[in-house]
Amino acid sequence: MEGKSFRTTWNVDHTLVMGDAFRLTRIFNNLLSNALKFTDKGDSISVDVSQVNENEYAQYKIVVSDTGIGMSEEFLSKIFEPYSRDPRVSSRPVTGTGLGMPLMKSMVELLNGSVVVSSTPGKGTTFTLILPFLTVHDAETSAPAAEDENKGKNPATEDYLKGKCVLVAEDNEINMEVATELLSMMGLVVEQAENGRKALDTFRNSAPFHFDAVLMDMQMPEMNGCEAGMNIRALPRPDARMVPIVAVTANAFAEDIAETVRAGMSAHVSKPIDFEKLRVLLEKLIRDYRADR
Repeated sequence: MEGKSFRTTWNVDHTLVMGDAFRLTRIFNNLLSNALKFTDKGDSISVDVSQVNENEYAQYKIVVSDTGIGMSEEFLSKIFEPYSRDPRVSSRPVTGTGLGMPLMKSMVELLNGSVVVSSTPGKGTTFTLILPFLTVHDAETSAPAAEDENKGKNPATEDYLKGKCVLVAEDNEINMEVATELLSMMGLVVEQAENGRKALDTFRNSAPFHFDAVLMDMQMPEMNGCEAGMNIRALPRPDARMVPIVAVTANAFAEDIAETVRAGMSAHVSKPIDFEKLRVLLEKLIRDYRADR
């Protein structure tokens, strides 16, 4: 721990819960690695977990605190913006893409939780998360019930997207990295295209029915999203007219939506993307697509 102290406290009635272990691990790795980066020898890091209520879906409060260098008020207001960095720490030997905080926040929200942060320069930083979990009261009797439940599970779950292939067309590097990370966490296999022409070429050169969906930004260089979508629909191959193409629009005005409809788009989502709503939309579109082909 490099001369730093680490403490954990627990105040929960139910220690056994059902949740997304992958996302929780990513969230904790992000918060704790940041705490280690921005603390010095003699500083302390703590994790406090408490249960807020006793309902079937109990709320758990998770507080990750440190006594490190803290953050300026100016940086604190944009900590969840991609590639944001506090200029006060530019001289410290830290590495990273600058996407850790926005991705962490997105993962918390995908778990139907919330996160707030407070910080004081020179005194430290505190992240407070509220996350809901289904409590399991008896592991031995609950396991068979969960197994029976899975037998009749509707395919409209996060697992349905696992292994499905989606082509993402986006010219903004930051947006592409965020989208790729979050879609990959849904189980999707992501292929990237930096503009509309590249998206068209990638789809044209793929095997029929290789892609289960296309996520198409509308404003791109060389060929915009509507042009690329229309050209994909016009390709002489069996999947071209059927594959779900989701338009990603910066504006949700009626005329913008009408333009995507004329271009043959299957649906549209607005920026900033609500990835939980996008997940539900992709599940429906891909399920219908696979049933009809």
